[in-house]
Order: sequence, then C-alpha cells, then structure tokens
Amino acid sequence: MLFCLFFSTCYALETDTHRDMNRYIARKPLNGFSLDTYLKNLGIQNGINEVFNSKRVYTWLGEGGIREDAPDWYSLLPRRAVNHFHNPLSDISEAGFHGFFGGTMLHGDSSIVWSQKPLGEQSPGGCYSWEDVQNYFFKALTATDKASRDNYFAETFRGLGQLMHLVEDLSVPEHTRDDGHVFKAYEGWVKDNVIFNPEIKVNGASVNPFYYDISSLTQGSPFPEAGDPVARLFDSQAYDGSNPNDTLRPDIGLSEYTNANFVSPDTIFSAGLTYPANISTCVKVQDLDIPDPLNPGNTVLRPYYMKIGNGDSGYRLAGVDYFRVYRISQIGEYDKIDEYSIPPMDERVFEDYAKKLIPRAVGYGAALMDYFFQGGLKVYSVPIFYGNDVYAYGLNITNNSHTGGANSINTAQNATNSMSLTEPGRTLSNGKFSIVVRYTPEGGNPDGSDDIFVGSTGVDSGTLHYGENANFQFTLHESVPIENFKSAKCVLVFRGMLGNEENAVIGKPFNPGKLRFIEEWDNGVSTVEHPWFHTIQGSDQNYDNGKTINTMENGVLNKSNIRYINEKQSRINESFIYFGNFADSHKVVDPDISPDGMLITPNTYLIFKIDDLSINQQPPADPGYTNAYQYFELKFNAILNGQLIDNFPALEFSLPGQAFDQDGVNELAYNFHPGAITVCNIYNLFQRQGFTVPEPFYLQVIDLTQMLWDLSEPSTIEHRQDMAVDFISIVEGSHDQAEQQ
Repeated sequence: MLFCLFFSTCYALETDTHRDMNRYIARKPLNGFSLDTYLKNLGIQNGINEVFNSKRVYTWLGEGGIREDAPDWYSLLPRRAVNHFHNPLSDISEAGFHGFFGGTMLHGDSSIVWSQKPLGEQSPGGCYSWEDVQNYFFKALTATDKASRDNYFAETFRGLGQLMHLVEDLSVPEHTRDDGHVFKAYEGWVKDNVIFNPEIKVNGASVNPFYYDISSLTQGSPFPEAGDPVARLFDSQAYDGSNPNDTLRPDIGLSEYTNANFVSPDTIFSAGLTYPANISTCVKVQDLDIPDPLNPGNTVLRPYYMKIGNGDSGYRLAGVDYFRVYRISQIGEYDKIDEYSIPPMDERVFEDYAKKLIPRAVGYGAALMDYFFQGGLKVYSVPIFYGNDVYAYGLNITNNSHTGGANSINTAQNATNSMSLTEPGRTLSNGKFSIVVRYTPEGGNPDGSDDIFVGSTGVDSGTLHYGENANFQFTLHESVPIENFKSAKCVLVFRGMLGNEENAVIGKPFNPGKLRFIEEWDNGVSTVEHPWFHTIQGSDQNYDNGKTINTMENGVLNKSNIRYINEKQSRINESFIYFGNFADSHKVVDPDISPDGMLITPNTYLIFKIDDLSINQQPPADPGYTNAYQYFELKFNAILNGQLIDNFPALEFSLPGQAFDQDGVNELAYNFHPGAITVCNIYNLFQRQGFTVPEPFYLQVIDLTQMLWDLSEPSTIEHRQDMAVDFISIVEGSHDQAEQQ
C-alpha cells in the first residue's frame, strides 16, 4: 500500500490525457505548423495517416504520450516518471523531484536534463531523449530499406510524443513546485472533463491553445548541462521568484508560468515559493453550498481565493478552508492559522486551472514538435545521367531556416500578449548533406512496397547563413535506371549545426528533374529514336583525299577526320541531329517537339562528356588563324515578339587552338575538360557573355564537327582529328516542391 502511494506521487497528467492531447496536436495546424502538410511535403504520401509498423503517425505520437509514463511491463514502477519534475527556482542539479527519505527513494533528474540525456543513455524504458529522437529521424530519412525506414519513423514519432509529454507535464503545478502528490485529483478531473476532439473543451467550454513564440529558441539554452535550445520551452530562466508579471511573456518557460501562477495542495502560500502570494488574491464567496462546520445540518457558501494580480489573474486559485472560522475560534491565534489551514482544491478550482493550463500544455507541446522539424531548405536540382542511368545529382541548396521553425509563427494570435519579435534566420554549419532517391522498379507494386532506396555520399555543408546558397554534387551509391527515373522521389538530408542546435536534422524533398534528351550511343551511330546524320566515307561532301570514321564502341561515338599526306583540299566529318524543322529533308528528334525546336527555359541544362578532342599536328596557318577546327555546337532558333532573330549566336565547346569562331558574334566559345562531365545552364552561358536570351527560345541543332581547311600547299604529314563522345543529355532542372504550409 505504501509503495503504491509513493508511485502515484510521480505522475502528472493521466496517460489518456497525454495520448489525446498529442493526437490533437498532430491533427491541428498549430503555431503556424501543420505536421500533416510537412510530412506530405517530405514525401510521406498519407501524412499523419501514414502507417509505420502497423500504426499511423498520429497514433505513434499518442503512444509516446502514454509510454513516457508507462514504457513497458514494469510500468507500475515510476522509474521514468520521477524525472518529470522541474522547479524553475532551483539550480538545475536540484530542480527535479526530491523524492522521499532524504532523496534516497524516487529521487529524479530535472525533466530538462532527462529530456537531453546523451545518445543511448536514457534508462529504463528505452532511449527517447532529444538526441535519441533526432538520431531516429536521421536514420529514417537515410535508410535504404523499407523495414528500417518504417522502424525508425515509428521510433521517431513515438519518441517525439514522449518528449511532448515531458513539457506538457510542466502544466501541472505539483511538477513545478516539487510536490509529490498521492491523490491525482486535478489530473483525474482533467481526464474526465477535458476533451480534444475536434476542439479543446474544458467542462464543455471551448478554449484556444496558447501560441508560444518559438523564435526565442534562437537564443540558445540557458543551461550548460542541457545545451539544446529546446530547454527554453521548459524554463527560460527569466523568472527568479520576484517577477511574476514576466511569466506572461510569450517566450516564458512553461514551468515558470505554472510555478508562479498556480499552487499545489502542499505549497499554498508556501514560504519557499514567493508566488502566488496572499497579496495576489482576494477572498470571494461563490455560489457553492458546503456543510457548515459550526452549525451541523446547515450549509454555507464556499469562499475562494481569487487570483487578482502578480502574474496571471481572473481565476480561482484555491478554496478557502471551511474549517478556518472554527479553527480561529479554537486557537485564537491568527499567526498559526496557516499552519493548520489546508485550503481545498475542488472541481471549480480544477476547471479554472484547466482553462489556463491545458491551452498552455497544448501550445508548448505543439511548439516542441514544430521546433523538432525546424529547418528550412530550398533546393534546385539537376539529375546527371551516365550509362543510361542517373548516377549523380547537382543541387543548389539555399538555407531557408527561419527562427520560427519549419514555419514562422504568428505571435499575434496570443490574446494575452502582443509582443512581436524580429525573426532573423539561423546559420547552417559544420554538417553534412546527403540525398536518398527512392524509385519503383519495373513491375513493382504501385503502393511503394517494392520501392528501392538509393543513398549518396555525404558532402560537407560548409557554412550557409540564412538566405545564402551554394552548389553541391552528390554521387549515388547505386545508379537509378533510366527506365525507372519517372517514378523517382528524392529527399535531401542535413545533419549538423543549425543556429544553436547541435546535430539538427533537416529533411527536404526535391523534384527529381526531367530528362528531355539523352544520347548514349548504345544502339549504334544511327538509331530510330535519335536520327543522327553522319558524314560517311566516300560521300560527295569530301574529296577522295582521306578517310572518314564514325563508329560506336562501348557506348562511345568515335569520330576521326583524316587527310592523307601530300593532300591539300579540305575535309569534314560532321554528325548532327535536328530538333525542329530546320531542314525538311531531315528527321527531327521527336515529332511532338514544336516545329521551332526544343523549348529552352531558364532551368534547361546541357550535360555532356567528351573524352577526346585532339589533332595530331596543327596544319600551317597565318598568324592568329587556324586551319583545323573541331567542336561540339548547339544552334538555336530565337524568336522575339513573333519575329525570328537572324544569326543568333550558337554555343560552341572546344579546346584552345581548335575553336571555329571566337569573336562572340556567330559562336560563343567555351572550353571544357576532356573526360569530365560538364554540366551547364544554357541561359547562363549566354548571360555570361552579355547576351539576353529572348523568349521563347528553341534548340534546333546539335552538331559535332571536325574540319580540315584547304592548304596552299600539299601537306607533308597525315593530319588526323579525333573525337570521342561519351554522352550528351539535356535535362530540365527543378525547383523544390511547394513551400511548407
């Protein structure tokens, strides 16, 4: 019996209340944050209704609300619950539950310390500290098999529910005033009289959740022992016992608000707790009949201590002891009244408390969830194809991490406070980016159960201040087959420093991009899909003065243009493909492409790899000129106000000494690195040389040219130009998905 009484001292809100509260928070957009929208943007198709390990997301959050008090088979033992107390007026090392018999029984850590235990050190009942749950989230985002992914997401949402439980418990006065409570009167009343579906109702009356100013978490933690800024939700260290009015701030810790404005049965007008004080109240008689202790058989009206100042006000703080008059008459010494007087906490007091404290519990629980999913990134992606597969991604990443978490909060919604804070962004640093690509294989189940997950190498993040961006390239551990690319879903993952938080985790889905054209030369030099035209040996394009070679070997187009020794006439070897009706005699790449060609947008990228572009020896030429040209060229159809722009420059890729025209009029020349994959934005190539791209703008021709010009005298050597083209692709880069709502 004694043990059972001791065990009950440690629990705060009933587990059913935590369950229902967490489910309510999961379902409602609070603090400007919608978990359902966030998860859908993250690629979790069903949002809070997604099932992981047989339970939905919101169910796991509710499960966490239960399991923080009752984790397993020995859940009668309050081994975790003793760590659910925090007195904001004590040093953090002494702020937890002091237990019994000098702390030798049921002594616990402050809930702040408990919530920030190092990775793997929470015990018993499993590891669900802030760092543990961050780690589960990271593993869920980067898992490359469905079973692991589902397990880690389940652990993430259960653990998040347990963390929410910890901050919600600080809405119970006993848990902020170190008061072990044998009988769970307030908690029981809340369980029976507060509902959370579909709105919050206290004894039938609707109440609105409190909106915590999450931007304050950029200030960092006030506790060296618990360094994550989430500690400020528990205790901001702004209340020192003498300034109760400061507990009305929208960024005050929940333990500070509760400690300063409410009492528990054993701490009413306590000498060790300055507030609430007698001067904070007035006695008012309410219309509740109770037995008259001086006149048996009669009734009197219940008097209450009404909270009128020194912090929050307008509610019953406690009932006045109905034996007060009797005790005064018997003792006759007013200075001893408090020693014997134990004002009752009845259902009217509980109702008033709940109307104040339940909205706070919801608001702070919601703020913790919002802060957990705090980071913001913007992503611009370019898929890089090679060997008919996607083997890498180029990303431009912008740090978009507001101080208001995943979404800025609207502090104006606080009816009790109009305080408005500036919201600078948070710096991202000392971490790594990685990506995960998920795709459905041929014949795979459309529900995603057969999907394949492919991770990437990690890339150092560097430092990105709010609003800054940088380019990164990610190589996948395994290629994504081109035939499965349309089903691809991509997520960027960051883990590192974000503002004042270490080991922060951000997940950001991004659009996989679109493949518009690719040539891998794996079906011969001329295919039905890609109707290239090539100069052939013995054609009337050349004199009988050399050799023209166009062959495909191992997915590479090998071109050679050879002029024999003692010859002086010109010689050409050209391969080209049309994207518009530039010449009626030629086929185009795709009959669905506009007659004007392939539309080029500001997001269109050219990606190619040319392994060789060489000549054995340059022919003689006048100073400043060359008699041998070799290049890769794109020609365009530029239309402005419905009129064709004649002679709009082509883009030419060559090497020094082999370019055709570098005057910046007919061709815009760029060098490249043989053997490297070149990725370039087509619009940017024009803008870099001072040309404004008109709209609409169309690609008409891709041309691979080798040219030996006429010589004044027969050559004394055989001239040979060689070109090895591995692949050419055109892709549409993609901005990230819609901003989170």
